[in-house]
Amino acid sequence: MRQFGASFGAALLAALIPNGGMAQDEEIGPPIQCDRPYTVSISDTLSLIYLRAYGEQGSFISLYEHNIDRIGEDPNIVQLDLVLDIPCNLDGVTALLADSASTAI
Repeated sequence: MRQFGASFGAALLAALIPNGGMAQDEEIGPPIQCDRPYTVSISDTLSLIYLRAYGEQGSFISLYEHNIDRIGEDPNIVQLDLVLDIPCNLDGVTALLADSASTAI
């Protein structure tokens, strides 16, 4: 049996999983407006909400800590229809849909 090198395996994996395994834009959903209540939908995770709100795959822990009173003790469990607060500036990261007045410190 012929064995293939790591570069072949990486190329095959990249071909089979578009965008290196990252979700495509249409799967991510639209950006989330900050300083407005956000209602958790069926496919949401804190990581996805953070990505949609801040445009980067940063640590969702800061978003969890900001909403800990709503989420509870387990950041991996966000209830459907839970209403979260999405601040325009979270630990120095500015939300995608933030106006200059809402991000002033």
